[in-house]
This record gives sequence, structure tokens and C-alpha cells, in this order.
Amino acid sequence: MAEPVVHTFEAGHPAPHADRVSLPALFYGLCAGPAAWGAQLLLIYGLASYACFPSEMLRDAPVPGFRGIVPVLAAINVVALAIAASGAVVSWRNWRLSQSEAKGAGRHLLEAGEGRTRFISVWGVLTGAGFFVAIAFDTIAVFGVPLCGS
Repeated sequence: MAEPVVHTFEAGHPAPHADRVSLPALFYGLCAGPAAWGAQLLLIYGLASYACFPSEMLRDAPVPGFRGIVPVLAAINVVALAIAASGAVVSWRNWRLSQSEAKGAGRHLLEAGEGRTRFISVWGVLTGAGFFVAIAFDTIAVFGVPLCGS
């Protein structure tokens, strides 16, 4: 008699501790930093450029309604920093909850495909921290670069 053509293997769930971490928490941690940076960049660019370029010519001083815009720009940056930091903290918490999801070194995880929750959590920490740094550099520019080049 011939051997069976199809072999069966015991495969576990790719995220055995998925019940410990909710899907919205995973994706908030992963996307909060990039979303905060994108919103901050669009708001800051739009407000600062309109203050100096309400028409086709550069103004020496901001438009009369925009003279006190620097504190508003700083507040937008602080909110964006808080959102990026909260995304990193949520991802750190998710990683701690799913830390024992799979045993072994990284190469074993790649071969077996285990640890999906932990993988997304680690990338959430990295994106949150990375975009926190990017927003912090943008915040330095708000205070270091004069508005309208004056």
C-alpha cells in the first residue's frame, strides 16, 4: 500500500494569547504615532503657512488674526506628543501581556509564524517612539525658527 500523499502537521494558533489583548488596542498602539504626526504636520503647515502667505506674496509679519499663533502651534505639538507617547505605552502594555506567547528565539518565530500579537505590539512601541521623536523635532522648530522669516 502506498503512503498518503498529504501529511498532517500539528500547528498552533498564530496568536495564542490574542484573547489577552484586544484588536483595537493593538492597532491603536501601532497607528497612534503615525496618525498624530500626520495630523500635526498638516495642521502646523496649514496654520503657519496661512499666517505668512495668505496670498501669493510673503508677508513680513503674520496676518492680524494670527499674531499669537506660536502658542497654538506649540499646543498642537504637545497634543501630538501625548498621542504618540500613549500609543507607545499601549503597545508596551500589549507586549507585556503577550510576552510569553511563543517560546524560542526570533528565527523560530519566523519559521513557525507564531507571536502575531507580540509582533504587532513590538512594532507599535517602535512606531510610537519613532514618531514621538519626529514630533519632538518639529516642536523644536516651532520655537527655533521665526514665524514668517522675520
